[in-house]
Amino acid sequence: MKASVTGSKARRPAKKPGPPKAAPARAAGPITITHPALPGPVVIPADDGRYRHDELTTLYWTYHPRFHFLKMAPRDARLFDIGAGWGRLSFWRAWLPPLRPDLEMHGCDLHPAKFADQYASFHVMNIDGARLPYADGFFGAVMLSHVIEHVEHQERLAAEIHRLLAPGGMVYVETPSEESCRFPNRNFFRQHGCPTTTVNFADDRTHRQVVGRQALRELFGGCGLAVEEAGTVRLPFLEDALLARAVAENDQELGSYGLWSRLGFAHYGIFRKPPRSGMSAKGDA
Repeated sequence: MKASVTGSKARRPAKKPGPPKAAPARAAGPITITHPALPGPVVIPADDGRYRHDELTTLYWTYHPRFHFLKMAPRDARLFDIGAGWGRLSFWRAWLPPLRPDLEMHGCDLHPAKFADQYASFHVMNIDGARLPYADGFFGAVMLSHVIEHVEHQERLAAEIHRLLAPGGMVYVETPSEESCRFPNRNFFRQHGCPTTTVNFADDRTHRQVVGRQALRELFGGCGLAVEEAGTVRLPFLEDALLARAVAENDQELGSYGLWSRLGFAHYGIFRKPPRSGMSAKGDA
């Protein structure tokens, strides 16, 4: 999301093996990163070893609104994972309480998913401007995480989600903030000792257009969905530990989680389709 070249030149004699190279030394003390485009200095403390890597990722997702949305979906709902990537979201049903084996998950992505077999159905397709292959009101919940910024026909996609939702059904939308367009790029943070992936909106060349907070409300509100919840994805109590361990282990995953939270990289909205009297929100049969 190689070709080998051979020639007639004589091979050079193999070099004698030397001692193994030492791992790059990581900073023992705090790191302070400053830039005019940042809301303030990013201070990364030394890692105190309080949390293991797996404990940090568990804590991060436990308090993340995306995780809450899946765990709180209506009982026996059909959930549509749009832009599913490898399909890892399907494993959240059985990861951490409450367990949700009742959820029937469907997915789609531009590329084949490694874990497509975990979904009741999975379509490999370009959703941009397309009619999605499900009946009206089929889903009780839709996940649209870091997808809308990749789409040119955003109004069409919002209208399709409205069509697919059952009355009372909800969609979770997460996307980079307007501020992300002004942040230094990922190479700046890497050069200053903080491993990370995307930080500036333009770091991902497949991004098309940013959708700010008000624009997100207007986009989904304009097709008849009501705002249930909205905010910035922040976990301030965990940022220091994420960043410190990221630097200590040179781990881009933890570095991204910590920076995204510290900088307010992403915002989210949860939108509900108005219910009809006597109608379940799990999805029409």
